[in-house]
Amino acid sequence: MRKLIVFLFASFITFFVVASNPNVSKQVTVNGIQYYQYTVQKSEGFYAISTKFGVTQDDIILANPSTKEGLRVGQEILIPIKTEAKKENYLLHTVEKGETVFSISQKYKISKEEIYSLNPETKEVLKIGSTIKIKSNATTENKPTNPSPTSILQKTSVTDKPIQQISDNNKENTYIEHKVRRRETLYSISELYDVEIDAIIKENPSVVNGLIVRSILRIPMGKKVQQVEAITEKAFEEKPIAPIPQTSVVANKQDKKTHIKIAVLMPFELEATVRDAGMDRFVEFYQGILIATDSLAQHGITIEVEAHDIGKTQNQLTKTLGIHSLKEVDIIFGPAYSSQIPALANFAKLHKIKLVVPFSPTVPEIESNEYLYQVITPQSDLHTSIAKEFSKVFSNKLVYFLQPRKDNLQDKKEFVNQLKVAFNQNKVSYRTGFLGDFSASSLDSIANSTNKELVLIVPSTNLVVVTQLSNMIQSVQSSSIRIFSFSEWHQLQIQDLYQLPHYTYTNYYIDFKDSNIHAFFTKLRNTYGIAGTQSVPNYALLGYDLANYFIGLLSNYGSNFESKLQEKNNGLLQMNLQFEKVSVNGGYQNKGIFLQSYDQQGITTLK
Repeated sequence: MRKLIVFLFASFITFFVVASNPNVSKQVTVNGIQYYQYTVQKSEGFYAISTKFGVTQDDIILANPSTKEGLRVGQEILIPIKTEAKKENYLLHTVEKGETVFSISQKYKISKEEIYSLNPETKEVLKIGSTIKIKSNATTENKPTNPSPTSILQKTSVTDKPIQQISDNNKENTYIEHKVRRRETLYSISELYDVEIDAIIKENPSVVNGLIVRSILRIPMGKKVQQVEAITEKAFEEKPIAPIPQTSVVANKQDKKTHIKIAVLMPFELEATVRDAGMDRFVEFYQGILIATDSLAQHGITIEVEAHDIGKTQNQLTKTLGIHSLKEVDIIFGPAYSSQIPALANFAKLHKIKLVVPFSPTVPEIESNEYLYQVITPQSDLHTSIAKEFSKVFSNKLVYFLQPRKDNLQDKKEFVNQLKVAFNQNKVSYRTGFLGDFSASSLDSIANSTNKELVLIVPSTNLVVVTQLSNMIQSVQSSSIRIFSFSEWHQLQIQDLYQLPHYTYTNYYIDFKDSNIHAFFTKLRNTYGIAGTQSVPNYALLGYDLANYFIGLLSNYGSNFESKLQEKNNGLLQMNLQFEKVSVNGGYQNKGIFLQSYDQQGITTLK
């Protein structure tokens, strides 16, 4: 009887949500997960929608990858329906200091996903002393203990010199003004300044209805942080860096380096009583760097590595920047969070140190700081280079742009415009139509009437639209039709979509059949007792690639290696690194991508 009551109550909640939200058109099930199909209204932002449905912004983005760049009025999105977890028998495990979700999963011989399913809160934090549920059929075995992040740092860090302390006496809050930029969200702004979303809303009540581009927001900030930033800016003003034209960045005389100092600044949070489950990624990133330095050292290069735990706050970073040895390194890898980039970028510019930002796609400072290297470039900044490369691939093909809506509203409009410009320049044949006007038979007819391969481009990442395309191509008979798929489609997990051959692009690619990949994971397992998370992107491989790439440049060409950035590096395992200067006085963005073609025979890398 109790189960029946719970079922009826859950059904009532579902009915109430749909009835009280007229913008919910229906419920849909995708890959076994239930969603509301919701239409974004005027002035609605992530905060308003997530509050309305009782989900997080991350839940919305995960279900709708295209929303990473913001929401649009009239856009149809999926909202996950919260359901009650299935009751199971389980064991109880008390979390000890230094343990992570991965180490616990290895102990009980289960996957991390099984832990997450019983303990959803561990996706965010893993509290020392807390009790978590483990499936009752899990077993333990005697195996070498996985080294904790603490032990890894203790092995490789140089001795820290006295740290300059920042006074915490003055707790009074002050404010800074922030001008809202295109595609910014409350979440991205809160990350930028390391403040809570609620704190921003409290000072700017109107934002609950959505952000307005170019509007000014008051951002609460402690005086201690303001004082630190003021000191950094003043020091920089007293010793300005002369602009370096791109043609004179590299010295005429090659200055090879045989002794290289690097620093890794990450939020390892080693002493935290509440450990963020995401910290595993940063430890893996650091392990990859260490494997690269070990391999390079065998070629006669002396490499000193400093690793510093900078946490997530400005105060923790400021203390680290007071360490004298950090001013003498050749290159810094970090930080992980965008809120710490401004201070670290100023530090790098002041001391003329290369700064590689490995994770953040938002680095405004890159426009005026020639020492910055942005690894993850926003998709919008890659459109031109992607379009240029595919215009070469499609030079002898017939392309059809199938618009998802007759009003031309689409989430890939800017990219399509770039493609058409490149196609016109390279004389690529293309046509434009409406997806709803085509069928499998009409596509077969077009393909049979031309001696060219037919490529279909549907400029959308909306699940409903992509599913419509998938259903249509199931009946296609022609073998000369291919689909152009966007990178976001992979997250939709529509298996039938890949019945026809595809063209696509990606920032990361791991060939798990490659002997070098096998060798890397074997060394990772033998050195640290773990095999690493073999997912794409892989953070250990990212650390390896970046260290291998930049230390190699420093070793071969010295500190002024900028003119050699376009040279191909055959030692990379996951990325195609091609850094380009963003402006005369600015830094460098990675424009490297993989163009791929795949069918039933497998994946072929075109570039």
